[in-house]
This record gives sequence, structure tokens and C-alpha cells, in this order.
Amino acid sequence: MRKHSRVMIVVTLFLVLSSGSILADDSKNRDEMVRQTLTGYFEAFNRHDAASAVKYWSADAEYKAPGGHKIKGPEKLRKRLDSFFREQPEAKISLLNSPRILMVSDSRAVARGAVRLELPGKKQNDLEYTAIFTREKDRWLISRMDDEHLASFESYSKLSELSWLIGEWVDSKNDETVETKFEWEPNKSFIKGRFRISINGDSEFEGYHFIGWDPVSKSLKSWVFDSEGAMGQGTWSKDVDGWSVTMSSILADGKRASAINIFRPDGPDRLIWRSTGREVSGTPLPNTEEIVVVRKSDHKPKKDKK
Repeated sequence: MRKHSRVMIVVTLFLVLSSGSILADDSKNRDEMVRQTLTGYFEAFNRHDAASAVKYWSADAEYKAPGGHKIKGPEKLRKRLDSFFREQPEAKISLLNSPRILMVSDSRAVARGAVRLELPGKKQNDLEYTAIFTREKDRWLISRMDDEHLASFESYSKLSELSWLIGEWVDSKNDETVETKFEWEPNKSFIKGRFRISINGDSEFEGYHFIGWDPVSKSLKSWVFDSEGAMGQGTWSKDVDGWSVTMSSILADGKRASAINIFRPDGPDRLIWRSTGREVSGTPLPNTEEIVVVRKSDHKPKKDKK
């Protein structure tokens, strides 16, 4: 049963800390300036004013459309916008959420958000944008923007609460290692994970994990399938300390199992994981020990004390 109890999901928190009130105020001002640039660009787009819109872009501007097509340089971008506005005279952008802004340095920032491109007579397009900004004197300008289609904004907005899962994670103890990798599925309609448990470097057990938004129950659900034929479904709940997942599974031998898995963040790149309320065919099992899971880049194998 040990390997079943060590299947894990990991949470990471992104914290941006400022030191002192002056730095905090400066960061707030820079954040607001980035938002003003985004607002100005979207307003110019909705006026169908291509010349004004490109003024919010830097000289090395690059736009990547869904599908990968790129437009480089303000002049080429202006021509493409002019052409688009002629083809779609009623096109309009509306914000679906407030952008999340990360100040990378004194002269660089990243903003992520979602918009809806409305084209009368056509299916609406929900897009996630990632914009990179550079500071030029007293202005913040867009140097790059990537757009990606969203299958459903409701699904995306709920799933984005679990975006900290994206990446590679590891938990090692003695000769046993659990590795998990999470990534977005196309259109960001699901998060897909793959886990592997190995002993002395040899793979012993592996499986897949899918997480998505259930529009009927209005909750985040997960589905797990392993290499021995077991399968499970879980419902996610957020609390003050982190997340819990109420799992119900059918094991490879047909027995039913259940558990509540609890995740407590411990800094930006670590998670304390444990499983409680475990049962197999109605027979209670002991709670698991607390397990520390870390981002793979920070991983250092640990050994039991003797």
C-alpha cells in the first residue's frame, strides 16, 4: 500500500515581497503604470485607432497570435490592425479579469490576463494574453504579447487557481523516488499530470492525473489512472492553509478506496503532503506520515537517520 499512499499533487505559491515602504510605494506606482498602458492599448483597439494603439508598443514589438503567427515591429503591427479593423468594423475587446502583474526588475514586467474578442455574427473568442513590458524613461511599453485561445473562460478562471502545479516535482526517501510533472492541455481546458514511482532508479509504478472544472457541480475535479489498472476521482476544496482533495477510487482488484489528501504550502517551492481518513473496502487505514515535496530544480535526495 505504500506506493499508493505516496501519489502526490503539489502546490507552489508565488510571493513578491518588497523591503520598506519606499520600495513598496514605487512597486505600486510601477504596477499602476503597467495597467495604464494595457488600458490605453485596449481602449485604442476598441476605437479602431491603429496609430494610437501601436504607441503603447516598444520599437522591438512582437505579437504572437493563437496558432503561432508572429508580427514584428510597430509598423507591421499597425498595418495588420488597420486591415483587421477594415475587415471587422464592429470588433471589440472586453476584459474578463484583472491582469496579474509581476515586476521582474526596475525596467521589466509581465502581465497575464484574459479578454473576450467580440466579432458580431461570429462565435466569441476568449483569449489569455501574456504581455512583457519594458520601461523607457517614464513609460512602460509592450515589447511582446502572446495570445492563446481559451476553450472556456469559466473553466480557465477556476483552473488558474491551480496553475502553481505547472512544472516538475519530486519526493525522495531512501531508494524510492516519486516524480510528477504537470502541464496545461491545449486551450488550457485541463491540467495534465504524469507521475512515476521508482526504486533504485527502476520505474515500478506510474500513471496520469487530469484536473478540470466541472460546470455541473461547479467544482474542481480530478481523475487519476495508474499503470496497475486503478482509477480514482477527487473533488478539490480550498481552505486557509492550502487545499484538500476528497478521493474515491477503485483499485485494480476491484476494491473500493477513499481518502482525503491535504496539502500545506511551506515556502514558495515546498509542500507538506499527507493523507487522512483512508479506507479500503470499509477497513480504516492509518494516516500517512507528512511528506515534503519540492520543485525538481531544488531537489536533494534525503536519507533516513540511522
